This record gives sequence, structure tokens and C-alpha cells, in this order.
Amino acid sequence: ELLFTKEPHDVTVMRKEAIILDCQAHGEAPIDVRWLKNGVKIAENEWVYLLSNGSLFISEVESRRGDKSDEGCYQCLAQNKYGTILSQKARLTIASMSTFAL
Repeated sequence: ELLFTKEPHDVTVMRKEAIILDCQAHGEAPIDVRWLKNGVKIAENEWVYLLSNGSLFISEVESRRGDKSDEGCYQCLAQNKYGTILSQKARLTIASMSTFAL
């Protein structure tokens, strides 16, 4: 048996804000939790890492161009000896204010 007790949800944040995308799986241990962004496994670094409960922590959301941006669709993948499950997709959007003329 393997199921999610918490899944990530769509979120909009400002640049440089910290965010936690929730993911908690329940089932027979050991459970391996990984995260995908736009279908590709996320490589952890000093700004983006997995918390002990399976959630993903991004310490400073960044909107750099191209694949360096944290914007995108995130999914949590949980696996144990019985199989693998994939969470719903959660879109992380970075809020921006466009310039305007008076």
C-alpha cells in the first residue's frame, strides 16, 4: 500500500520568497520520495532541497530566464517495494508587476 496524505498545490510567490511544496506519502517503509519539475528529476542544491517529511523547500524562488527559473509544474514521486505513485501537478508561478505609464 502506498498513498499520498499531502500533495502539492498551485502557488504564486514573489521572487526571492521561500516556499514549501507539500508532499507526504503513507505506506510500508522505506518510502523514497523524489521531485520532478516539468517531468525532470530535480537536482538538490543549496537553494532547493527535500525536507525530511518529503516536502520540497525552495529558499529563494528565482525567475532567471530559461531552465534556471523555478517557475514550472512540480510533482512529487513516492516509491516503495509495492510500486510508485505520482502526485497531482502543482504550478509554481512567480508574480511580477509589469511597468505601466500614467
